[in-house]
Amino acid sequence: MLKALLATDLRHMVLAKAAVLQGWIDAGRMAPVDPVHLFFTIWAATQTYADFDVQVAAVLGKTELNAKDYARATEHVVGLILRGCGLPNS
Repeated sequence: MLKALLATDLRHMVLAKAAVLQGWIDAGRMAPVDPVHLFFTIWAATQTYADFDVQVAAVLGKTELNAKDYARATEHVVGLILRGCGLPNS
């Protein structure tokens, strides 16, 4: 059931959004990246902080992450993704 949903609804949604990004790429509004893999990259980067928060906290020398840590992570991930797509970070 879940696999079928992922292979249909999620796939169609990602492909539709990737088509929008591809239009921006084709128009020169952003750097040429693989739009579908861009979604995977965003998912991976953001999911790390949710699934591995204990590991991230340990590496940062903390017992747990706080709002400031998540804000810093958000700023980092957003900036990295935008710069990688040739977009301003503003």
